[in-house]
Order: sequence, then C-alpha cells, then structure tokens
Amino acid sequence: MNGNKPILVVHPQVGAVGGSEFSLAVLLELLTNDLNLKTVLLTHEMFPVSEFNRVWRTNINYENLEVISLKFPRKFASTFSYLKCARLSSYVKKNLSKFSLVISAYNPLVDIEKTISFIRDVTFVQYESSKARQFVYKLINLFFGLKGEISENNIMVSNSEFSRRVIKEHFGIESCVIYPPVYVVSDPEKIPWYERENGFVYIGRISREKRVLEIIDVVKALRERGYDLHLHIVGTGNDRKYLESVKLSCSQPWCKMEGAKYGSDKEEIILSHKFGINLCYNETFGISVAEQVTLGEVVFVADSGGQVEIVEDEFLRVKDKEDLLSKFEILINNEGKMQEVRKKLKDRVQRFHKDFFKEEVKKLLERF
Repeated sequence: MNGNKPILVVHPQVGAVGGSEFSLAVLLELLTNDLNLKTVLLTHEMFPVSEFNRVWRTNINYENLEVISLKFPRKFASTFSYLKCARLSSYVKKNLSKFSLVISAYNPLVDIEKTISFIRDVTFVQYESSKARQFVYKLINLFFGLKGEISENNIMVSNSEFSRRVIKEHFGIESCVIYPPVYVVSDPEKIPWYERENGFVYIGRISREKRVLEIIDVVKALRERGYDLHLHIVGTGNDRKYLESVKLSCSQPWCKMEGAKYGSDKEEIILSHKFGINLCYNETFGISVAEQVTLGEVVFVADSGGQVEIVEDEFLRVKDKEDLLSKFEILINNEGKMQEVRKKLKDRVQRFHKDFFKEEVKKLLERF
C-alpha cells in the first residue's frame, strides 16, 4: 500500500442496526485505530457513521476517517442494489488513483481490479439468468460507462463456505472465507442454563423464504407430543399477506410476536431461553443464528447454507419437520447429549469474535 494515500472503503448503504454495519464498524476500527491509517468511507449514509462508536462500542479514530456520502433518491434507498453498485463503481473507477487500496465491504464492485471484496449476500446470483434483469443491467452500465464485470484479480472474501461455493459456481472466482463478527454485549452465563425457559426463539425477517409458518408448526407439533414449550418470533416483514398469516397462526398463548428488537432487549429474550430455530434454506451466513449461539442458545437450523457452519453439529442440522422432532426429543431427554452439544457450540463462538475477524483481515492487508 502507498502510505501517502488513504484506503477507500465502500459500502452501498449505512443503516443503523444491520450485521453488515457492525462488520463495517469493526473494519473501520481496525484501519483507523489499530493500524492508524487514513481512511475514506464511500457510502449512502442513512445513519451517521459518527454514531458508530456509541452504537457498536467500537473505537474508530474519526480523525483518520473521512466520509463521502453519495445520496440516492429515497425510493431507491433499499432497492435497486445494482444501480447503487454501478454508481459507486463508477465513482471509484474515476478516482482510483487517489487511493492506495479499495475495500468493498458489501459485495464486489464492477470494473475495479485489485480490491478486497467482502461477500455479504449471494442472493443477487438468482437474477443472473433473468433476461429482463440483464437488459436493465446493460442500460445501467451504459449510463455509467461500465462493462459490469467482476474482476478475477480481486481478493474475494466470502462470509461462509456456502457463499464461497456459490461465487465459484456462478462466476468461476475463488475466494477465501472469513466469518463476519457478531455483536453481543451480554455475558452468555448471565442466566444459567437451568434457569432459562423451555422455549424457542426465532430472530429474523418474517417472510416466506424464512419459513416462519413452518417454525410455528414445529413448536405446535412438539407441544402435541407433551412438551411444554413456547415460541417468540422476533422481527418484522414487508409482505403483509404473509405477515397476517403468521399472526393468525401465532394467536395461541404459547406463541408471541415480539416485533423488532435491538440491543439489550433482543439479548434478554435470547438469554432467557434455551433454544433457537431457523429453518430458512440456503442462508448466506445467518448472523442471528450466530448471535443466538454466542449467547448460549442451542439452535436448530435447516441443513443447508452458511448457518450449518455456525452450529456445525449434525445433530442440530435438520432435514425436515420429522427430523427436527426426533432430534429434539432425543436431546431434551438426554442430559449427557445436551451437555455435549452445548459444549461444541461454546467452543465455536470464538471464531465469530471481532478480534478474530480483525486478525484475519490484517493477514489480507499484508498482501498489499
């Protein structure tokens, strides 16, 4: 890296409470504080980056940080991801000589070489075969003077082995894996296991692909088998029809919709319960699952995607409803097995700590 030039970090949209924002905050802490490097952040700033240290308890050195905020029309703020990518890529391409290194903190830029690109979401590959989408992409590229190519000369950093395989399959590009850091404040031992409630917690978006109705059905089936369990659903959704279906199915006393919860409010729900559940197929990583495991919950997940790497234990990876019911019954009735599973989960959480993330990123920076 050229020490006379700042590092450019690119993130398409800074909100307040997302997992990618915490990863960004930790990255900025590493660059500006730990390494004392001049850094420029290029983003659409919907939440002030100046508040990161307060919100995320990081130590960003703001004297070393400049924020360039490119404004997008409000209706484009949470949609049209490729339009934002193209605009950011165009800016970087025109100003590339001003920076010693470019780091894309949320998915790759296009037409930019020799960058570090963190893969945070691989759902965009589902649109690669859409002719209509490709036509729109071409128009956007034409407007910004881009080819729309992802360079093989970049260092690609996937957030799971699952993401790594997807990127390799669709783009033919190899990537390394660094798990994103998980933000938790509470001590996982704050509430002992034997004092926690025999209940499940789901945390995430309430949408069809998250299979929330199936989660309710699983807990209902376990109750019908005689287990005194309950369910907390933490999150919100934009699909009103599906949301109403979930509310209707969750109208029993043992099922409670909590709405959106953040910080200590969310952590208190996790800490007070023994079990977590996430049945979404092919999660890119599963930051909520990692939070729940870090805070001591035993989490059952669908046997696909990056979330299986979080729990790792095949006993917590379920193929279908009957598989989950069977495994839960074995676990709840076998104290030795329960202790074994909990120990394995406890041993895994270190790799989701921000210090582990920073050490891995430093190894990448040494290559420049």
